[in-house]
Amino acid sequence: MPCTVRQRYKLQWHAGFHPTFTSKIRSVKTNAALWHLTNGEVPSAADAVRDRWMKTVIFFAGAMAVASAHRVTFSVLAVPLQRELGLSLPQMGILQSAVLAGYILGQIPLGVVADRIGGTSVMHISLFLWSAVTGLTSLVHGTSPSLHFPALLLARFALGLGQSCIMPATSAMAAKCLPQEYRGRALSFIYAASSLGVVAGLLCFPLVAAPFGWPAGLVAFAAAGLLWVVFGAFTLPQEKVSSLAPVDVRSARSHDSKLGAPSRQESRTKSNWFQVLVLCWTHCVIGWGFFIFQSWMPSYLHSVGAADLGSMGMLSALPWAASAFGGLGAGWLADHLHETHSWELARVRNFTQTIATIGPAVSLIPLIVTHNSCGLRIAVGCLTAFMGLQAFAYSGFHAYVQDVAPKDAGKLLGLSNSAATVVGMAGNVVTGGMAASAWGYSGLFALTALLYMGSCLTWNICMKGQPLNVAYA
Repeated sequence: MPCTVRQRYKLQWHAGFHPTFTSKIRSVKTNAALWHLTNGEVPSAADAVRDRWMKTVIFFAGAMAVASAHRVTFSVLAVPLQRELGLSLPQMGILQSAVLAGYILGQIPLGVVADRIGGTSVMHISLFLWSAVTGLTSLVHGTSPSLHFPALLLARFALGLGQSCIMPATSAMAAKCLPQEYRGRALSFIYAASSLGVVAGLLCFPLVAAPFGWPAGLVAFAAAGLLWVVFGAFTLPQEKVSSLAPVDVRSARSHDSKLGAPSRQESRTKSNWFQVLVLCWTHCVIGWGFFIFQSWMPSYLHSVGAADLGSMGMLSALPWAASAFGGLGAGWLADHLHETHSWELARVRNFTQTIATIGPAVSLIPLIVTHNSCGLRIAVGCLTAFMGLQAFAYSGFHAYVQDVAPKDAGKLLGLSNSAATVVGMAGNVVTGGMAASAWGYSGLFALTALLYMGSCLTWNICMKGQPLNVAYA
C-alpha cells in the first residue's frame, strides 16, 4: 500500500535519515526501509532506534529518582544528626547551603561538557560519583567530633557538585536523542521520576534508618544508585553527538519542522540575549516555588494542624506525587495537541507553560484570603494543586529550551538553573522572615502568586519560538 507523508518522514527518522543533516546522508538502508513501508512492512530499524532512546529515557528517569532520594535523606536526618553529632542550627543551615553551592558551581561547566560529549555520558559518570559520595558520608559517624562538621560540609558540597549535571545533561540528551514528536512525554516521564524519588526518599529512608541507623540507610541508598550505574552500563546505547540546528517552532506545523528540520538559511542563528534573560527569569520563578515548597512545606503544614512528624511526612509527599502524575499528563497532552490536532510547537509550549504559571497562582488564592487560618485539608489540597499544575513546565519551559537551542541546550539550562538556584536560596531566607512577620505564610503565598502571574505575562509576550544559539551570546 502507498505510504503517507507522515509515515515516510517517521521512517526516515527511524532508519537513520535525520533532517538535521543534509540530504546526502540518505542511504541505501533508508531507501530499502521506505520500500518495505510502501509494501506494508515495518522494518526492524524503526523498532531498534525507538528502543535505543527509550532505554536512555528510562535510565535518566531512574537517575533522577535516585538523585532526589539522595538529596532528601538530609532533610529526614536533620534531627538525628543534630542529636548524635552535636550540630547547631546555624551549622545545619551551612550544610544545607553547601549542597546548593556545589550545585550552582557545576551547572554551566557540566552543561558545556554535556553539549560536547553527550548528556548520557555525563549523567552516567555523575551518578556513580554522587552515589559514592552518599555512601562515604556514612563514615562521618566514625570520625572524631572535631571532624564531624568539616567532613559533612565537604560531603554535602561534593553531593551538590555531582548532582549539578542533572538538568543540563537531561536537556542536552533530549535535544540530541529524542524526536520532537515524543519529547513532551519523555521529558515529563523523566522529571516525574524526580518527584517520585522525593516521595520514595521521604517514605523509605526512615524504614531503613530506624532499625539499622542512619549510616546504614545512607549505604543502602548509595547501593541503589550504584546498581543503577551498572544497569546503565549494560543497557545504554552509545550516544552519537551530532551538530543540530535550532528549530523555528513558529513554523513547526509541518512534519519537516516536527522532526527538527533546519532553516534554509545557512548562517548560524545569532544569539538573542533578551530571550536568554526571559528564559532565566522564567526558570527563577520555577526555582522560587520549587525550593520554597521543598524546604518549608512540612513547617507550614505543622502551622495549620499537622501534629507529628509521621503525618507531616505523609502529607508533604502528596504534592510531590501530584507533581509526578501532573507532569505525565502534561507530556501526553502536549504531544497529543501537536500530533493529533496539528498545533504548532510554539502554541503547544505557550499553552502548557501558561498552565504552569497561572494554575499555581490560582491554587494559592484560598491560602492568601484566609490569612493563615485555613484548615489542614484546604492547605494540603492547595499545595497539591500547586505542585501538580507547576509540573506542566516540563512540557512547556523545559521542552522549549531543547526546541529552540538544541546545540546549546545543556549550557542554556545550566545557566538558567544556576540563576534559579540562587533565587531559591534567597527565597528560603525571605520565607523565614515572612513566616515570622505579621504577614505570615499568607504574605509569602501572595508574593509567590504575583511572581507566577508575572512569569506568565512575560513568557506569552516574549517567547515566540525564535531559534537561539547561545554560542554567540
